[in-house]
Amino acid sequence: MKKICCYAGIVLVLVACKKTGTPGPSPDVWDGIIRPAAPVTVAKTATQKIFVHYMPWFETPQSLVSCCNWGIHWTMNRGATFPNTFVSGQRRIAAHYYPMIGPYASSDTNVIDYQLLLMKLSGIDGLMIDWPGTGTNLGESMDLPLNARNTKAIVDRLSKVGLKYALVYEDQYVSRYTDKAAAAKNDINYARDNYFNDPNYEQYEGKPLFMVFGPQAVTTGAGWTTVFSELPVKPAFFTLWYERHEAAGNTTGEYAWIDQSHTTRLNNFYAGSYNPGVKISSVYPGFKTYYTEGGWPGPTWTIAANGTNTFVQLLDLALKQFTPYLQLNTWNDYGEGTMLEPTSEASGGFGYKLLTALQDKLGVAGLNQADLETVQRYYELKVANAGNAGVMNKLTQVYYYMVSLQMGKARELLATI
Repeated sequence: MKKICCYAGIVLVLVACKKTGTPGPSPDVWDGIIRPAAPVTVAKTATQKIFVHYMPWFETPQSLVSCCNWGIHWTMNRGATFPNTFVSGQRRIAAHYYPMIGPYASSDTNVIDYQLLLMKLSGIDGLMIDWPGTGTNLGESMDLPLNARNTKAIVDRLSKVGLKYALVYEDQYVSRYTDKAAAAKNDINYARDNYFNDPNYEQYEGKPLFMVFGPQAVTTGAGWTTVFSELPVKPAFFTLWYERHEAAGNTTGEYAWIDQSHTTRLNNFYAGSYNPGVKISSVYPGFKTYYTEGGWPGPTWTIAANGTNTFVQLLDLALKQFTPYLQLNTWNDYGEGTMLEPTSEASGGFGYKLLTALQDKLGVAGLNQADLETVQRYYELKVANAGNAGVMNKLTQVYYYMVSLQMGKARELLATI
């Protein structure tokens, strides 16, 4: 009898130890086999397509394959090693706001997946990628081919998460050529061969959606006719607001941007006082450049964010318009302080507030800040466990759960790591 009692005591101790250990996932969450899942569309009440303007131009010493240099969009003219110094535990960067994950490389696939998942769970449908062209023409700065490389890295991962994309061409980079239209045509032919026929590329009324930040270099209708002359189908082409006359005969419409007159110009644009036609609306959280501090030329005016008030005001205004697209400006232009991606609140940033406000205004169903924080945790674990095959397999399954909106399963599996 005594022997039996002792045995029972041992069993009880073992059971107690098991209960205090790391819980294992339920069998339908993880059985050791990665099971891919197709992306599921986020349900929301907003009927416009929501795209976000994206900058692919950030570099770290690792992405530049150098010992200590950082890309110019983290440093401006403050020195290539500027982010190697720290203030209050954060790297010094050429911005008034600090990314929640710290300064990053746009080609880093961990960063790309983190950003795309946050976009998806916030109700965003796609990216309008700021594109410098091919960056392969003689005389181009080193920054341009890196941007082109980064764009491809982003595009390659978009379909996995279920987001679309379109290009916003920076034609300013062909301004140094005598035949600007011919140089731009080379870029657009590259887009034709590498992007326009991609099933994931956004189509407007059966044509590839294509935008220009300007025009700034090719500024005549005849010039743009030349640029598009070797395309089988002319794109649905949008210029910046009030500039479509510089591509006359080739445009579908215009898109709004950010201006120091703020709501005055936006309201005029939406009302069509100067520009009847197809419009793309603009929403931004504010405008606070680092150009003066960074030693760069550029605008010095400011639009106060007022917490999330400016963003919500412009989002309400844009959602009332009969526009096919709403462009969020921007995801990550830190130099101009217009970023929506999570920023450190310790440095005066917004945390998740802009994205949760977006979820609310778009009527995103069943998703909230806890889901955005799940993406953050996923990213942190990927960085911390590089090289650990067992953990990385679990995280791959977590990724598939998130793209298919099985957030409960994603959290359950994350909790075991």
